[in-house]
Amino acid sequence: VSKIKLLGFSLVLLAMAPLAAQAQDEGVLYRISLDSGNSDFSRYDIATDTWTTLTPFSSGSQMATSADGRLFGWNSSAGEIQEYDPINDTWSFAQVAPPATQAYGNLEYRANGEWVYTGTSSFTLYYTVAGVWQTFALPFGASAVGDYDPATDTLVVGEFSTSNYHAIKMDTLTITSFTSNASTTGERKRCGQIRNGLFYFQAGTDPLRSLDLSDNTASPIDVGGSQGFYSSCAVSETANEIFIGALNGTTLLNLSLGDATSTPLAG
Repeated sequence: VSKIKLLGFSLVLLAMAPLAAQAQDEGVLYRISLDSGNSDFSRYDIATDTWTTLTPFSSGSQMATSADGRLFGWNSSAGEIQEYDPINDTWSFAQVAPPATQAYGNLEYRANGEWVYTGTSSFTLYYTVAGVWQTFALPFGASAVGDYDPATDTLVVGEFSTSNYHAIKMDTLTITSFTSNASTTGERKRCGQIRNGLFYFQAGTDPLRSLDLSDNTASPIDVGGSQGFYSSCAVSETANEIFIGALNGTTLLNLSLGDATSTPLAG
């Protein structure tokens, strides 16, 4: 399960084996607006290269996914976290929302069924214990870039207006910091994905790069060319590829992580 993050939009890739119990979709992207005043919600089918408009959903936060393929969103109108039902195109209550301002934030669903949330320029990490929200003071202001690895219970968060990234072990709340050496900082970044111990990211118009999460002294590795301004990304869990979109573009790209060749898809 992977998430695409984009200023103005949040997209989630569900590319796992279908689950009979949840009847979830396989190989689809979901997109919502990160503007709480815009309730656009749609689904992209990878096999048919088509988009479908869904029931409106208003949120100022990135969507969250579970390891078993469920989709969650912070409904800004209802003031609660809700779970999506893809069969009926409806949402239902899942969790009380964190006591935080919802503005370009990042919501994650942990492997143990708990939640974690970071907000842009906020120095507070919000997380639940038995469903009750707790807070942890961060030594940096968070950005909207973030991804969670259920295998290691690790949250990687971008630092606001810098090219730094921080890996947070959620069971101990210990932090390991990384410098990406990106030439463009500010908040011109939304792309951040974990796959096989690597953190893939793109800032501004820089190339897509990767960081080795096991070694914070290693230099970032260039993966491919720039895909546009405010690019967003979602790594496939089953194939060596990544989906990339850009705020200033109208095309979704499929980029091979092996040879960096890209295939344009529907915008």
